[in-house]
Amino acid sequence: MKLSVLIKVAASAAWLCAAMGAQAQTVFRIIGPDPAVVRDIAYRVRDVVRQSPLVRDTQLDWNEQVRSVKVQVDQDKARQLGLSSADIQSLLQTTLDGTPVTQIRRGEALIDVVVRATPQERNSIGQLGDLQVFTRSGVTVPLSQIARIEPTFEEPVLWRRNRDMALTVRSDLADGVQGPYATEQIRPSLQSIVASLPAGYRIEEGGAIEESDKANVALFAVFPAMFAVTLTLLMIQLQSFSRMFMVFMTGPLAIIGVVPALLIFQSPFGFVALLGVIALGGMIMRNAIILVDQIDQDIGRGVAPWAAIVDATVRRSRPVVLTAAAAVLKAARPDALDHCLAGHLSAEPAHRRLLEKLGMKPLLELGMRLGEASGAAMAAGLVKANTRAGGFTDLVFCSLNLLGCS
Repeated sequence: MKLSVLIKVAASAAWLCAAMGAQAQTVFRIIGPDPAVVRDIAYRVRDVVRQSPLVRDTQLDWNEQVRSVKVQVDQDKARQLGLSSADIQSLLQTTLDGTPVTQIRRGEALIDVVVRATPQERNSIGQLGDLQVFTRSGVTVPLSQIARIEPTFEEPVLWRRNRDMALTVRSDLADGVQGPYATEQIRPSLQSIVASLPAGYRIEEGGAIEESDKANVALFAVFPAMFAVTLTLLMIQLQSFSRMFMVFMTGPLAIIGVVPALLIFQSPFGFVALLGVIALGGMIMRNAIILVDQIDQDIGRGVAPWAAIVDATVRRSRPVVLTAAAAVLKAARPDALDHCLAGHLSAEPAHRRLLEKLGMKPLLELGMRLGEASGAAMAAGLVKANTRAGGFTDLVFCSLNLLGCS
Protein backbone atom coordinates (compact mmCIF):
# COMPACT_ATOMS: atom_id res chain seq x y z
CA MET A 1 0.00 0.00 0.00
CA LYS A 2 2.75 2.45 0.98
CA LEU A 3 4.75 1.57 -2.13
CA SER A 4 1.83 2.29 -4.44
CA VAL A 5 1.21 5.62 -2.71
CA LEU A 6 4.87 6.57 -3.09
CA ILE A 7 4.81 5.64 -6.77
CA LYS A 8 1.71 7.79 -7.34
CA VAL A 9 3.24 10.72 -5.46
CA ALA A 10 6.50 10.44 -7.42
CA ALA A 11 4.66 10.26 -10.73
CA SER A 12 2.53 13.28 -9.81
CA ALA A 13 5.60 15.27 -8.75
CA ALA A 14 7.42 14.42 -11.97
CA TRP A 15 4.40 15.44 -14.04
CA LEU A 16 4.07 18.70 -12.09
CA CYS A 17 7.76 19.52 -12.59
CA ALA A 18 7.42 18.80 -16.29
CA ALA A 19 4.31 20.97 -16.54
CA MET A 20 6.15 23.85 -14.88
CA GLY A 21 9.07 23.53 -17.30
CA ALA A 22 11.53 22.38 -14.62
CA GLN A 23 13.08 19.85 -16.97
CA ALA A 24 14.79 20.47 -20.30
CA GLN A 25 12.27 19.15 -22.83
CA THR A 26 10.94 19.55 -26.32
CA VAL A 27 7.54 21.18 -26.23
CA PHE A 28 5.03 21.77 -29.03
CA ARG A 29 1.80 23.60 -28.18
CA ILE A 30 -1.31 23.14 -30.33
CA ILE A 31 -3.57 26.16 -29.93
CA GLY A 32 -7.12 26.55 -31.23
CA PRO A 33 -10.76 27.14 -30.24
CA ASP A 34 -12.21 23.61 -30.53
CA PRO A 35 -10.89 21.03 -28.00
CA ALA A 36 -11.75 18.10 -30.26
CA VAL A 37 -9.83 19.53 -33.21
CA VAL A 38 -6.93 20.53 -30.97
CA ARG A 39 -6.69 17.00 -29.58
CA ASP A 40 -6.82 15.48 -33.07
CA ILE A 41 -3.93 17.71 -34.21
CA ALA A 42 -2.03 16.91 -31.02
CA TYR A 43 -2.34 13.17 -31.71
CA ARG A 44 -0.77 13.68 -35.14
CA VAL A 45 2.03 15.80 -33.69
CA ARG A 46 2.66 13.22 -30.96
CA ASP A 47 2.96 10.40 -33.49
CA VAL A 48 5.54 12.38 -35.49
CA VAL A 49 7.57 13.38 -32.42
CA ARG A 50 7.66 9.79 -31.15
CA GLN A 51 9.47 8.70 -34.30
CA SER A 52 12.50 10.84 -33.41
CA PRO A 53 15.33 9.00 -31.61
CA LEU A 54 16.29 12.26 -29.87
CA VAL A 55 13.32 12.19 -27.47
CA ARG A 56 11.49 9.73 -25.28
CA ASP A 57 8.30 9.52 -23.17
CA THR A 58 6.12 11.70 -25.39
CA GLN A 59 2.83 12.61 -23.71
CA LEU A 60 -0.02 15.13 -23.68
CA ASP A 61 -0.81 17.40 -20.74
CA TRP A 62 -4.59 17.03 -21.11
CA ASN A 63 -4.53 13.29 -20.34
CA GLU A 64 -7.23 11.04 -21.81
CA GLN A 65 -10.91 11.90 -21.98
CA VAL A 66 -13.18 10.73 -19.16
CA ARG A 67 -16.75 9.45 -19.27
CA SER A 68 -19.54 11.85 -18.42
CA VAL A 69 -23.30 12.27 -18.75
CA LYS A 70 -24.71 15.24 -20.67
CA VAL A 71 -28.28 16.40 -20.04
CA GLN A 72 -29.77 18.22 -23.05
CA VAL A 73 -32.79 20.20 -21.85
CA ASP A 74 -35.68 20.76 -24.28
CA GLN A 75 -36.21 24.43 -23.60
CA ASP A 76 -39.64 24.59 -25.25
CA LYS A 77 -41.12 21.81 -23.09
CA ALA A 78 -39.41 23.16 -19.98
CA ARG A 79 -40.90 26.64 -20.49
CA GLN A 80 -44.37 25.16 -20.99
CA LEU A 81 -44.10 23.55 -17.56
CA GLY A 82 -42.63 26.71 -16.00
CA LEU A 83 -39.16 25.19 -15.52
CA SER A 84 -35.73 26.57 -16.28
CA SER A 85 -32.33 24.98 -16.77
CA ALA A 86 -31.38 26.15 -13.26
CA ASP A 87 -34.29 24.21 -11.74
CA ILE A 88 -33.23 21.01 -13.50
CA GLN A 89 -29.61 21.58 -12.52
CA SER A 90 -30.62 22.04 -8.89
CA LEU A 91 -32.56 18.75 -8.97
CA LEU A 92 -29.63 16.84 -10.43
CA GLN A 93 -27.25 18.45 -7.96
CA THR A 94 -29.43 17.41 -5.04
CA THR A 95 -29.91 13.88 -6.36
CA LEU A 96 -26.33 13.08 -7.30
CA ASP A 97 -24.06 15.18 -5.07
CA GLY A 98 -26.42 16.40 -2.39
CA THR A 99 -27.49 19.81 -1.14
CA PRO A 100 -26.89 21.15 2.41
CA VAL A 101 -30.24 21.86 4.12
CA THR A 102 -29.15 22.61 7.68
CA GLN A 103 -26.23 22.30 10.10
CA ILE A 104 -25.64 20.58 13.39
CA ARG A 105 -23.07 21.48 15.99
CA ARG A 106 -20.62 18.90 17.24
CA GLY A 107 -18.39 20.51 19.83
CA GLU A 108 -17.01 23.64 18.22
CA ALA A 109 -17.55 22.43 14.61
CA LEU A 110 -20.61 22.94 12.42
CA ILE A 111 -21.43 19.93 10.23
CA ASP A 112 -23.63 20.23 7.13
CA VAL A 113 -26.66 17.98 6.80
CA VAL A 114 -26.82 16.96 3.13
CA VAL A 115 -29.89 15.62 1.35
CA ARG A 116 -29.29 13.33 -1.62
CA ALA A 117 -30.61 10.18 -3.27
CA THR A 118 -29.77 6.64 -2.22
CA PRO A 119 -26.58 5.05 -3.61
CA GLN A 120 -28.59 2.83 -5.94
CA GLU A 121 -30.26 5.85 -7.54
CA ARG A 122 -27.07 7.91 -7.70
CA ASN A 123 -24.91 5.20 -9.27
CA SER A 124 -27.34 4.09 -11.97
CA ILE A 125 -27.26 6.26 -15.08
CA GLY A 126 -30.28 4.46 -16.51
CA GLN A 127 -32.47 5.70 -13.66
CA LEU A 128 -31.70 9.40 -14.19
CA GLY A 129 -34.52 9.66 -16.70
CA ASP A 130 -37.01 8.47 -14.07
CA LEU A 131 -36.28 11.35 -11.69
CA GLN A 132 -39.46 13.25 -10.88
CA VAL A 133 -39.28 16.98 -11.54
CA PHE A 134 -41.74 19.22 -9.68
CA THR A 135 -43.32 21.90 -11.88
CA ARG A 136 -44.60 25.31 -10.80
CA SER A 137 -48.16 23.91 -10.63
CA GLY A 138 -47.16 21.09 -8.31
CA VAL A 139 -47.31 18.37 -10.97
CA THR A 140 -44.37 15.96 -11.30
CA VAL A 141 -43.03 14.81 -14.63
CA PRO A 142 -40.12 12.43 -15.40
CA LEU A 143 -36.87 14.06 -16.36
CA SER A 144 -36.88 12.11 -19.63
CA GLN A 145 -39.98 14.08 -20.71
CA ILE A 146 -38.16 17.41 -20.80
CA ALA A 147 -34.49 16.44 -21.31
CA ARG A 148 -32.35 13.99 -23.26
CA ILE A 149 -29.67 12.13 -21.31
CA GLU A 150 -26.57 11.21 -23.35
CA PRO A 151 -23.49 9.31 -22.11
CA THR A 152 -20.42 10.97 -23.63
CA PHE A 153 -16.74 11.77 -23.09
CA GLU A 154 -15.22 15.10 -22.06
CA GLU A 155 -11.84 16.61 -21.29
CA PRO A 156 -10.81 16.27 -17.63
CA VAL A 157 -8.50 19.33 -17.82
CA LEU A 158 -8.47 22.19 -20.29
CA TRP A 159 -5.24 24.19 -20.20
CA ARG A 160 -5.16 27.72 -21.54
CA ARG A 161 -2.19 29.89 -22.44
CA ASN A 162 -2.65 33.61 -22.97
CA ARG A 163 -6.42 32.98 -22.86
CA ASP A 164 -6.14 30.52 -25.78
CA MET A 165 -6.92 26.84 -25.42
CA ALA A 166 -3.61 24.98 -25.69
CA LEU A 167 -2.70 21.30 -25.63
CA THR A 168 1.01 20.60 -25.08
CA VAL A 169 2.90 17.69 -26.61
CA ARG A 170 5.88 17.25 -24.30
CA SER A 171 8.84 14.86 -24.61
CA ASP A 172 11.86 14.16 -22.44
CA LEU A 173 15.25 14.33 -24.09
CA ALA A 174 17.45 11.35 -24.80
CA ASP A 175 20.78 11.24 -22.98
CA GLY A 176 23.29 13.76 -24.27
CA VAL A 177 20.76 15.65 -26.43
CA GLN A 178 20.04 19.34 -26.00
CA GLY A 179 16.54 20.75 -26.23
CA PRO A 180 17.14 23.32 -29.01
CA TYR A 181 18.91 20.74 -31.17
CA ALA A 182 16.09 18.19 -30.79
CA THR A 183 13.46 20.81 -31.60
CA GLU A 184 15.30 21.93 -34.71
CA GLN A 185 15.58 18.34 -35.93
CA ILE A 186 11.89 17.58 -35.34
CA ARG A 187 10.59 20.84 -36.83
CA PRO A 188 10.92 19.79 -40.52
CA SER A 189 8.85 16.65 -39.85
CA LEU A 190 5.93 18.79 -38.66
CA GLN A 191 5.75 21.02 -41.73
CA SER A 192 3.12 18.84 -43.40
CA ILE A 193 0.88 19.13 -40.32
CA VAL A 194 1.46 22.88 -40.08
CA ALA A 195 0.53 23.32 -43.75
CA SER A 196 -2.79 21.49 -43.26
CA LEU A 197 -3.91 23.33 -40.09
CA PRO A 198 -7.42 24.83 -40.24
CA ALA A 199 -7.90 28.56 -39.85
CA GLY A 200 -7.50 29.70 -36.25
CA TYR A 201 -5.16 26.87 -35.25
CA ARG A 202 -1.38 27.03 -34.85
CA ILE A 203 1.59 25.12 -33.43
CA GLU A 204 4.07 26.89 -31.17
CA GLU A 205 7.44 25.68 -29.96
CA GLY A 206 8.27 25.78 -26.27
CA GLY A 207 10.64 24.27 -23.77
CA ALA A 208 14.38 24.88 -23.90
CA ILE A 209 14.35 26.59 -27.29
CA GLU A 210 11.69 29.06 -26.12
CA GLU A 211 13.68 29.93 -23.00
CA SER A 212 16.81 30.35 -25.11
CA ASP A 213 14.98 32.73 -27.45
CA LYS A 214 13.73 34.77 -24.49
CA ALA A 215 17.26 35.04 -23.13
CA ASN A 216 18.59 36.08 -26.54
CA VAL A 217 15.96 38.81 -26.86
CA ALA A 218 16.88 40.16 -23.43
CA LEU A 219 20.56 40.06 -24.36
CA PHE A 220 20.07 41.78 -27.72
CA ALA A 221 18.26 44.61 -25.96
CA VAL A 222 21.49 45.65 -24.19
CA PHE A 223 23.72 45.27 -27.23
CA PRO A 224 23.64 48.99 -28.18
CA ALA A 225 24.69 50.02 -24.68
CA MET A 226 27.35 47.31 -24.65
CA PHE A 227 28.83 48.51 -27.94
CA ALA A 228 28.78 52.12 -26.75
CA VAL A 229 30.60 51.28 -23.51
CA THR A 230 33.12 49.11 -25.36
CA LEU A 231 33.92 51.83 -27.89
CA THR A 232 34.22 54.41 -25.13
CA LEU A 233 36.69 52.30 -23.18
CA LEU A 234 38.70 51.55 -26.31
CA MET A 235 38.83 55.26 -27.14
CA ILE A 236 40.03 56.09 -23.62
CA GLN A 237 42.70 53.39 -23.82
CA LEU A 238 43.94 53.97 -27.40
CA GLN A 239 43.07 57.67 -27.93
CA SER A 240 42.78 57.16 -31.68
CA PHE A 241 39.72 56.56 -33.85
CA SER A 242 41.61 54.43 -36.36
CA ARG A 243 43.12 52.20 -33.68
CA MET A 244 39.84 52.01 -31.81
CA PHE A 245 37.98 50.69 -34.86
CA MET A 246 40.89 48.40 -35.76
CA VAL A 247 40.84 46.79 -32.30
CA PHE A 248 37.04 46.64 -32.27
CA MET A 249 36.98 44.80 -35.61
CA THR A 250 39.17 42.03 -34.18
CA GLY A 251 36.22 40.87 -32.04
CA PRO A 252 34.37 39.09 -34.89
CA LEU A 253 37.49 36.99 -35.48
CA ALA A 254 36.15 34.77 -32.68
CA ILE A 255 33.82 33.23 -35.27
CA ILE A 256 36.87 31.54 -36.86
CA GLY A 257 37.12 29.17 -33.92
CA VAL A 258 33.47 29.06 -32.88
CA VAL A 259 31.95 27.83 -36.14
CA PRO A 260 34.23 24.76 -36.61
CA ALA A 261 33.84 23.81 -32.95
CA LEU A 262 30.04 23.94 -33.10
CA LEU A 263 30.00 21.98 -36.35
CA ILE A 264 32.39 19.32 -35.09
CA PHE A 265 30.49 18.72 -31.85
CA GLN A 266 27.04 19.23 -33.47
CA SER A 267 26.09 21.81 -30.84
CA PRO A 268 23.39 24.45 -31.40
CA PHE A 269 24.22 28.14 -31.32
CA GLY A 270 22.14 28.86 -28.24
CA PHE A 271 22.28 31.37 -25.43
CA VAL A 272 25.35 29.82 -23.78
CA ALA A 273 27.24 29.73 -27.08
CA LEU A 274 26.34 33.38 -27.68
CA LEU A 275 27.74 34.35 -24.30
CA GLY A 276 30.90 32.41 -25.13
CA VAL A 277 31.31 34.28 -28.43
CA ILE A 278 30.90 37.62 -26.65
CA ALA A 279 33.46 36.65 -24.01
CA LEU A 280 35.87 35.34 -26.63
CA GLY A 281 35.52 38.55 -28.66
CA GLY A 282 36.37 40.55 -25.54
CA MET A 283 39.48 38.45 -24.94
CA ILE A 284 40.62 38.99 -28.53
CA MET A 285 40.14 42.75 -28.25
CA ARG A 286 42.04 42.76 -24.97
CA ASN A 287 44.99 40.97 -26.58
CA ALA A 288 44.80 43.40 -29.53
CA ILE A 289 45.04 46.35 -27.13
CA ILE A 290 48.12 44.85 -25.50
CA LEU A 291 49.65 44.16 -28.91
CA VAL A 292 49.03 47.72 -30.11
CA ASP A 293 50.55 49.11 -26.94
CA GLN A 294 53.62 46.89 -27.36
CA ILE A 295 54.04 48.04 -30.97
CA ASP A 296 53.83 51.68 -29.86
CA GLN A 297 56.51 51.10 -27.25
CA ASP A 298 58.85 49.47 -29.79
CA ILE A 299 58.32 52.29 -32.29
CA GLY A 300 58.99 54.77 -29.53
CA ARG A 301 62.37 53.12 -28.93
CA GLY A 302 63.30 53.71 -32.58
CA VAL A 303 62.40 50.33 -34.10
CA ALA A 304 61.09 50.36 -37.66
CA PRO A 305 57.28 50.03 -37.82
CA TRP A 306 57.25 46.73 -39.72
CA ALA A 307 59.95 45.23 -37.50
CA ALA A 308 58.07 46.49 -34.43
CA ILE A 309 54.88 44.79 -35.62
CA VAL A 310 56.64 41.47 -36.23
CA ASP A 311 58.68 41.52 -33.01
CA ALA A 312 55.72 42.56 -30.84
CA THR A 313 53.53 39.88 -32.37
CA VAL A 314 56.14 37.20 -31.71
CA ARG A 315 56.70 38.33 -28.13
CA ARG A 316 53.01 38.65 -27.32
CA SER A 317 51.94 35.37 -28.93
CA ARG A 318 53.69 33.24 -26.30
CA PRO A 319 51.95 34.68 -23.20
CA VAL A 320 48.63 34.67 -25.04
CA VAL A 321 49.02 31.00 -25.91
CA LEU A 322 50.13 30.15 -22.37
CA THR A 323 47.18 31.98 -20.84
CA ALA A 324 44.73 30.29 -23.21
CA ALA A 325 46.29 26.86 -22.56
CA ALA A 326 46.07 27.43 -18.82
CA ALA A 327 42.39 28.32 -19.18
CA VAL A 328 41.77 25.17 -21.23
CA LEU A 329 43.56 23.02 -18.66
CA LYS A 330 41.64 24.66 -15.84
CA ALA A 331 38.33 23.95 -17.57
CA ALA A 332 39.26 20.35 -18.43
CA ARG A 333 40.80 19.31 -15.12
CA PRO A 334 40.73 22.01 -12.42
CA ASP A 335 42.67 19.91 -9.92
CA ALA A 336 45.63 19.40 -12.29
CA LEU A 337 46.33 23.09 -12.79
CA ASP A 338 45.62 23.86 -9.14
CA HIS A 339 48.43 21.47 -8.19
CA CYS A 340 50.75 23.24 -10.61
CA LEU A 341 49.88 26.70 -9.34
CA ALA A 342 50.34 25.60 -5.74
CA GLY A 343 53.78 24.25 -6.53
CA HIS A 344 53.19 20.83 -5.02
CA LEU A 345 52.23 18.67 -7.99
CA SER A 346 53.04 15.18 -6.83
CA ALA A 347 53.95 12.47 -9.30
CA GLU A 348 51.78 9.68 -8.00
CA PRO A 349 52.84 6.09 -8.78
CA ALA A 350 50.30 5.75 -11.61
CA HIS A 351 51.44 9.00 -13.20
CA ARG A 352 55.12 8.14 -12.74
CA ARG A 353 54.71 4.72 -14.37
CA LEU A 354 52.88 6.29 -17.32
CA LEU A 355 55.63 8.85 -17.88
CA GLU A 356 58.36 6.23 -17.53
CA LYS A 357 56.62 4.05 -20.13
CA LEU A 358 56.58 7.04 -22.46
CA GLY A 359 60.33 7.51 -21.95
CA MET A 360 59.82 10.85 -20.21
CA LYS A 361 61.46 10.10 -16.87
CA PRO A 362 64.07 12.90 -17.31
CA LEU A 363 61.27 15.33 -18.10
CA LEU A 364 59.45 14.10 -15.01
CA GLU A 365 62.43 14.82 -12.78
CA LEU A 366 63.00 18.19 -14.43
CA GLY A 367 59.37 19.10 -13.98
CA MET A 368 59.47 18.12 -10.32
CA ARG A 369 62.52 20.28 -9.66
CA LEU A 370 61.23 23.26 -11.57
CA GLY A 371 57.77 22.80 -10.12
CA GLU A 372 59.17 22.98 -6.59
CA ALA A 373 61.18 26.10 -7.44
CA SER A 374 58.78 28.10 -9.58
CA GLY A 375 55.40 26.37 -9.58
CA ALA A 376 53.98 28.83 -7.04
CA ALA A 377 54.77 31.73 -9.39
CA MET A 378 53.23 30.16 -12.47
CA ALA A 379 49.94 32.07 -12.28
CA ALA A 380 51.74 35.39 -11.99
CA GLY A 381 54.10 34.33 -14.74
CA LEU A 382 51.24 33.52 -17.09
CA VAL A 383 49.55 36.83 -16.49
CA LYS A 384 52.76 38.89 -16.62
CA ALA A 385 54.05 36.91 -19.62
CA ASN A 386 57.34 36.09 -17.99
CA THR A 387 60.11 34.67 -20.09
CA ARG A 388 61.38 32.19 -17.52
CA ALA A 389 61.70 28.63 -18.74
CA GLY A 390 59.95 27.43 -15.61
CA GLY A 391 56.59 28.70 -16.83
CA PHE A 392 56.68 26.68 -20.04
CA THR A 393 58.06 23.59 -18.26
CA ASP A 394 55.35 23.81 -15.61
CA LEU A 395 52.72 24.05 -18.31
CA VAL A 396 54.13 20.99 -20.09
CA PHE A 397 54.22 19.12 -16.83
CA CYS A 398 50.61 20.10 -16.13
CA SER A 399 49.65 18.69 -19.55
CA LEU A 400 51.45 15.44 -18.78
CA ASN A 401 49.79 15.24 -15.41
CA LEU A 402 46.43 15.79 -17.06
CA LEU A 403 47.18 12.93 -19.42
CA GLY A 404 48.18 10.70 -16.53
CA CYS A 405 45.14 11.60 -14.41
CA SER A 406 42.80 10.82 -17.27
